[in-house]
Amino acid sequence: MTIRVIPIDHTLAAQWVSEKMVEPVQFGAGRALAAVDGSELLAAVLYQNYRDVDIEMAIAASHPRWAKRGVIGAFFHYPFVQLGCRRVTSLVAHTNRASQRLAEGLGFQLEGRCRQSYPAGQDALIYGLLKTECRWLAPQVRPNQSA
Repeated sequence: MTIRVIPIDHTLAAQWVSEKMVEPVQFGAGRALAAVDGSELLAAVLYQNYRDVDIEMAIAASHPRWAKRGVIGAFFHYPFVQLGCRRVTSLVAHTNRASQRLAEGLGFQLEGRCRQSYPAGQDALIYGLLKTECRWLAPQVRPNQSA
């Protein structure tokens, strides 16, 4: 089948994403997209805490089949093109090596640490990705880096 990116109810997506996390968290209000193959949910991305130039993004997946260039591009199109954000922020538990690898593989840069910010006292690593660094956007959408 063909993998499609569709809007999904944020509350349902937030519950699904939280269940896949090393340290489940409560997500606030926001928007969500999903990568689906037929009726199978492969991945979901949550967008929350929008602040004009920045938005937080959380991704969870049940299978690596979701990680196609077009799907990833669609996940970044919403914050960078539709909302016009300059950057995207992602918080990852310091013990979650798989999510750290995913964030770094998507191009996020480690920017810092929020100590004891998860419910069980774990630290959160702060990752950021600038629009100028996002290789998943079409070149005509990505701004010139020499600004």
